Amino acid sequence: MIASVEPLTAFPRMGRVVPEFQREHLREVIFENYRIIYSIEPDAVYILTVLHASMDVASRLSELFGES
Repeated sequence: MIASVEPLTAFPRMGRVVPEFQREHLREVIFENYRIIYSIEPDAVYILTVLHASMDVASRLSELFGES
């Protein structure tokens, strides 16, 4: 799993835009049955969460950001 996100430091846009949100800075890398959701910021890439593919990503990210 770690090896699948290591290239993000050099290629932060390698993952696809998270389809549930369609925000250019919010992307994901798929590893086996997991979605690794990350945010691209001007000075860093932040892993926000790792979810099993069967989980509801919209609900999880709302929990993280305190949105309803």
